[in-house]
Amino acid sequence: MLKCKSKGSVEKDGDFYFNIVAAYNEMKEYSKAVKFYQRAIREYIPRETQSISDALIKLGYCSVNVGDLPSAACSFRLASHSYQKAKKTEDAAMAMREAASYMIRSQKFSKAEVLETLAECAQLCSGITNQDLLPIFSQSCQK
Repeated sequence: MLKCKSKGSVEKDGDFYFNIVAAYNEMKEYSKAVKFYQRAIREYIPRETQSISDALIKLGYCSVNVGDLPSAACSFRLASHSYQKAKKTEDAAMAMREAASYMIRSQKFSKAEVLETLAECAQLCSGITNQDLLPIFSQSCQK
């Protein structure tokens, strides 16, 4: 795929790198996938909020797979902020919940940082209108 790109592929660079990641994920080569997720995110233009958000979520889980929980927490937090810009409250709340969870698991964040993230999660949960999701988020935000 990289050789094709050097020959002038017309695919957008962010999407191109995102597709490379799919191959690395399939082969469970998560450290290589992390690098290409980061490249994809850098290549997306700011108005491609959905693509950026989705790549950040996948980068977060990839970071978990390589054991880098602090980076995972940061990716999920950034994804939440990106989803908020896109007015996707449920997705933003899910990402913030994941951020808080991995912040706690990593034990690399201060109590204040964790509490701030949990407060953001609770605020996002208050904006969820999908009745099927409310019990899931209510439990997460109360922990």
